[in-house]
Amino acid sequence: YKLVAFTAQAGALTIEGDRAHGRCYTFETLHGVDGGVRRVIGTYEDTFVKQGGAWRFSSRAYSMLEAETVVEGKKA
Repeated sequence: YKLVAFTAQAGALTIEGDRAHGRCYTFETLHGVDGGVRRVIGTYEDTFVKQGGAWRFSSRAYSMLEAETVVEGKKA
């Protein structure tokens, strides 16, 4: 790729004692050397656990919500 842009946006966060669940939305734009552009929207579903006073990931799952590829100005 000649350019990769990645943005993450925090969503909901629920804390229950020493456990928590969070959601993060991602937006990616990938510009290929061939001129094609790919845009991807996804989400991470995370669970956390508090250990020794610090929050740590206990699991993380990614889901692609939408993907689009544009080649020379036309959707592929």
